[in-house]
Amino acid sequence: MGTKWMITPNSSAFVEYDYMRLDDKAVAFHVNPVLVAPATVTIRTNQTNTLSVAKVGVNYKFGWGAPVAAKH
Repeated sequence: MGTKWMITPNSSAFVEYDYMRLDDKAVAFHVNPVLVAPATVTIRTNQTNTLSVAKVGVNYKFGWGAPVAAKH
């Protein structure tokens, strides 16, 4: 979630907030599937991680001219 403001035709400013929740998960790995009896290892994380990220920034657009249009 965020917003962006145009300051001049070549510059803008933005504010953004991101919230991420990473739940627990089980992942199975097949160990050496070439063997006669392949083994499977399961790893499970029993925790939930959350992450909050706030960003504030300024963008500048260099005046490199207009975009190139295809001509047929």
